Amino acid sequence: GNFGLGTTNPSNLVDAHTSSGNAQLRVKSGGDLAQIVLESTDTSGNSQINFADADSSNIGMLQYFHSDNHMEFTVNGSEAARIDSNGRLLLGTTTEGVGQSDDLTVATSGDTGITVRSGTSSNGNLFFSDGTSGTDEYRGYVQYDHSANALIFGSDATERMRIDSSGRLLVGTSSVLLDNTSVNIQATASTGSRIALGRNDTTTGADNIIGGITFRGNDSNGTYQECAYIFANAESAHGDNDKPTYLKFATTADGASSSTERMRLDSSGRLLVGTTSASTLRTNIIPK
Repeated sequence: GNFGLGTTNPSNLVDAHTSSGNAQLRVKSGGDLAQIVLESTDTSGNSQINFADADSSNIGMLQYFHSDNHMEFTVNGSEAARIDSNGRLLLGTTTEGVGQSDDLTVATSGDTGITVRSGTSSNGNLFFSDGTSGTDEYRGYVQYDHSANALIFGSDATERMRIDSSGRLLVGTSSVLLDNTSVNIQATASTGSRIALGRNDTTTGADNIIGGITFRGNDSNGTYQECAYIFANAESAHGDNDKPTYLKFATTADGASSSTERMRLDSSGRLLVGTTSASTLRTNIIPK
């Protein structure tokens, strides 16, 4: 009951052969629909198209699994991608990713990533949208501007930060405010530009660091080490309504391997130079 075209020994229900050249099958409609239907009467069976060569009858496949309603793509004899019953695309894996970002999952056993390639004077983009028109199409975005070689970050449909071609971080501006600086921050609000450093935990006690700025550099031996710092420290154990804090300033002496505190501004506003204790003196500046 098999039907053969170009062969006297068909091995399938319909078997078409050519002795040379291309073998082609065309379904042409004079109306709106040209259709090929693969129907399985078994709801736990498969519908599939095989791509075969002389070595393998299923080196490539497109399969639909009716048992759990997922579509599977086979490349070089192995599953390469699937679309599951929820419409999620899984590349290199059969397990979806974390719940809030599982619409596309990419997995390999080594380094894994996604490449966005665009023109040398164009942009590569990743947009976050909550609508289909106006600024709702791109409320947030990550963009690489190849013409300027700058990485741009946007929120509320506005550029907020960029890393320029020199590696400088520009916050609130797209222009360098001061040459030879690594970070440029500009604010349009009346509060001006500020940097907030803090610690959010339940630890209490004297000398716990709340926040700070550390300066590091290489010594004559090429060792990268701390050179100076400015720290905000808890002056003593404190509760919710009792937060005595002091600022500590330190530098590293010539030939020394670590920084030493040189000055502090205590919680009472007294400046202590060369000492860490105001003792019983009644003055705003306490020299050693």
